Amino acid sequence: MNRFLLASLLSAAIFLLSSCDKSDDISISNVTTTAQSGTWRIAYFSDDGREETSNYTSDRFVFGSGGAITVTSGASSFSGIWSSYKDDGVTKLNIDFASPARLLELTDDWDVVEVNSNMISLRDVSGGSGGTDWLRFER
Repeated sequence: MNRFLLASLLSAAIFLLSSCDKSDDISISNVTTTAQSGTWRIAYFSDDGREETSNYTSDRFVFGSGGAITVTSGASSFSGIWSSYKDDGVTKLNIDFASPARLLELTDDWDVVEVNSNMISLRDVSGGSGGTDWLRFER
């Protein structure tokens, strides 16, 4: 194996391993404050290895106080609920929509991988299929 490929694989592995532990250091209040601080869009969504970001390009998400989440897509608006909490030391962001079907894909209790003022990165490892879903909100 050439050295460049080996170095790239090693770098990717280190990044993934370090990302796994970040959730332990992320506070609930930081997630809540950041989520509520404006309008978000989906910059990346992968469902079980299938990249589906294009299904959400016109959606704008507002995480309101009191647990309400509103999605505006063109002239349509949809409501759901959200919360952040810790589970076994892992900070979670729970998102729950009743409809439409494409927003149901986002309904889950996501592990918060990283959060900053312009990005919220989430991961969910499915219990049944063992697949991993990735969701990243950006401003």
